[in-house]
Amino acid sequence: MNKNYSFHIGTSTNLTYNPEADYNKAGSILFTKDTNELFINIDNVSSDTKEYRK
Repeated sequence: MNKNYSFHIGTSTNLTYNPEADYNKAGSILFTKDTNELFINIDNVSSDTKEYRK
């Protein structure tokens, strides 16, 4: 797992699986302020690798 962590705040309606988005990179921590969910990417996330967002 990537050791470079980043923290992102957004809404669940704006989350995508775009592999180019910074919040889809390994080590990203995502907080959705509309649903109060916290996600951690254990690897790079894309349309094919959705299960890497836990």
